[in-house]
Amino acid sequence: MFDQGFIKSKCMFVSSAEITAFSDRYEEFEKINTEVLGVSIDSVGIALRGLFIIDKEGVIQHSTINNLAIGRSVDETLRTLQALQYVQENPDEVCPAGWKPGEKSMKPDPKDSKEYFASI
Repeated sequence: MFDQGFIKSKCMFVSSAEITAFSDRYEEFEKINTEVLGVSIDSVGIALRGLFIIDKEGVIQHSTINNLAIGRSVDETLRTLQALQYVQENPDEVCPAGWKPGEKSMKPDPKDSKEYFASI
């Protein structure tokens, strides 16, 4: 799910903190049937970091690339995964901004979306 290079720079500390954060919450990813992988194919000193959510068919569904000095959010990664899983199971619905499991989703239609917008 994320790319990690071991390099001597300020992003080394961000990368280490990110690995720890994802590792500490690994069980939460397992509960939603998700595998977390750390991969590095870059040479020392030129590693770039990115987070990719890839579905069961091998299709990239989401990617995040931050400034090297900014770590990624485990909470947002989990939320995005849960939203992707929800819309795969409910193809006639979409997840609005900030959606979390158990909250209202929306129909992707001007007429049908009125119910959602009336509730917020």
